[in-house]
Amino acid sequence: MANLTIPAAAAPENPREVDHIRDIIFGPQMRDYDQRLEAILRDLARLQRELDQANEQLAAQTAAQGKSLQALRQELRQADSDQRSELKTELEHLAAQVTETDGAQSQNLKALRQELRNADTDLREELRQKAQRLTDEKVDRSTLGELFIELGNHIKGGGSLADMLKGLEQAG
Repeated sequence: MANLTIPAAAAPENPREVDHIRDIIFGPQMRDYDQRLEAILRDLARLQRELDQANEQLAAQTAAQGKSLQALRQELRQADSDQRSELKTELEHLAAQVTETDGAQSQNLKALRQELRNADTDLREELRQKAQRLTDEKVDRSTLGELFIELGNHIKGGGSLADMLKGLEQAG
């Protein structure tokens, strides 16, 4: 806007008149600016209220989620503790079973070893006796060859030496 200057001689003497002149010149623009400013202030106040409400809702949601998260963490800790306790108990139980099984297997292994030693001793003694008997009886070469052939066939066929010796005892 252009700056209007009023000559001093034409200037009104009363300040009310100055306000009236200003109102005439600038009145519609000022009212328009005032209306716009009031609308902006109303919108700003409304937006501030909405922002405050949104912040309150967000704070409430955050608090609820925090409580929910805390409860979940507690449940997880409890479940972890329960699981660890359960696993520890099961591990102790399995360790006890393994110890018992190892002991039983050790005893069985000792007994089996003793049986094998006894069977080996018995077979050796029986073989010595048979060898002595053969020596005493002086088997001829052809009978001895047939015996070895039969022994080889018997072993090849899946038989055991003990069965062969028993068969020889019964035949002899």
